[in-house]
Amino acid sequence: MTKNKASFELKDLLKMEIFWIVLITIFFAVGTIGIALPEYRDNLVRLSSFHLLLTFIVLYYSRKDKKDKFFLFAFLIFVLGILVESIGTNTGILFGDYKYGTTLGAKVFGVPLIIGVNWATMVVCSSTLVYRLKLNLIWKSVLAAILMTSLDFLIEPVAVKLDFWSWAGGEIPIYNYICWFVISLPMHYFYMKWNLVENNSVPKAVFILLAIFFLVLNFV
Repeated sequence: MTKNKASFELKDLLKMEIFWIVLITIFFAVGTIGIALPEYRDNLVRLSSFHLLLTFIVLYYSRKDKKDKFFLFAFLIFVLGILVESIGTNTGILFGDYKYGTTLGAKVFGVPLIIGVNWATMVVCSSTLVYRLKLNLIWKSVLAAILMTSLDFLIEPVAVKLDFWSWAGGEIPIYNYICWFVISLPMHYFYMKWNLVENNSVPKAVFILLAIFFLVLNFV
C-alpha cells in the first residue's frame, strides 16, 4: 500500500512538471513567433516584463518543497541584481557603458525591476542544469556561471534590437561577459550550497526555452 501511494505521488509530481513545461512552452512559442513577425512585434515586446515575471512564477510554483527558502533566496538575488545593474548603468564600473530603454517597464536607479527577477530566474535554471553532475560544488558553480554567461551572449544582440538596453558606441564589450561570470559565480555557489536546487525538469526546460527563444530571434 505504501509503495503504491509513493508511486502515485511520483506520477502526480511528474504530471505537474509536464503541465508547467507545456504551459511555459506555449508562452515562449507565442512570444517567439509574435516577435519574429513584424506586424505583432511591438505588442509582444511590450509584454516582455509580464513574460519574465510569469517565467519566475512558474519556477516557484513548480517546486516540490522549500518554497519559502527559495523565495527568500530569489529576493536576495533580486536585490543584488538590481544593485549591480544600478552600479553598471550609473557608473560603468560593472558591465560597461550601457543604459536601459523603456521597454522593460518601471525602473529603480535606472534599472527595470524585472531585471532583478531575471537574475534570479537565470541563476535557478543554470544551477539546476549542473546539479546532478559528479563534480564538486566549486566546479558546478563555475560551470553554471559559464552557462548563464553563455545565455547572456545570446540575449545581448536581441535585447539591443528590442530596446531593452543599449551600449555606448553600439559595441557589446567582452567586459560585460566577464562581469556576468564573476558576479553570478557566488550566486550559483550559495544556491547549491544551501541545498535549494531540486531535481526538477521545469528550470531545465526554461533554460532551454530561453536559449531557443534568443537564438531564433538573433536570426530574425
